[in-house]
Amino acid sequence: MNYSRLVEELNISPKNLTDKKIQTRYKIKYILEYVKLWLYVFLNVADKNSVNFIDAMCNAGIYLDGELTTSMEVLILFCEKAKIYPNKHFHLFMNDYDSKSIEICKKVAEYLYNENGKPVNVHLHFDILDVNEYLEKYDLFDRYLTYDATSIFFIDPYDLRTVILSKISQLVKRYYCEVIFRVCF
Repeated sequence: MNYSRLVEELNISPKNLTDKKIQTRYKIKYILEYVKLWLYVFLNVADKNSVNFIDAMCNAGIYLDGELTTSMEVLILFCEKAKIYPNKHFHLFMNDYDSKSIEICKKVAEYLYNENGKPVNVHLHFDILDVNEYLEKYDLFDRYLTYDATSIFFIDPYDLRTVILSKISQLVKRYYCEVIFRVCF
């Protein structure tokens, strides 16, 4: 679904949005499909109370063409599942180093959250940090990525050299989680 109407409706300046390449559309599609299957296992097989999707480099939530970013598509999916599974908690963590991107992301997320019925068991978390600092934000993650949770860290850098790989290694050692680290050259 295209949300280009939100740019005007939420008073978002197009100059603060990024254009996307054709492969980005497919990236979102395959990540979302993976999350759907992951949720199926979590919600129907695993005995966990909380699910976490952490987008370490989330962008503004919407692209210039009106399509949603990965984390916003996951938000819609979380809202759908939260209604069916009211005893489970769905946490969506969004981080970007650009404060304008997070400001827009908050607007888009709030709109989608409201549009999808405001499920009380969906929780949104926003941060404005460099990805490497964010990956070490243990004071935040320790509260949510416990033994009773299942988590995916999604790291999608513009440039592979942006992310210090040892930070990801430490994260995986500290938490039981899956990591999707998308690398393009």
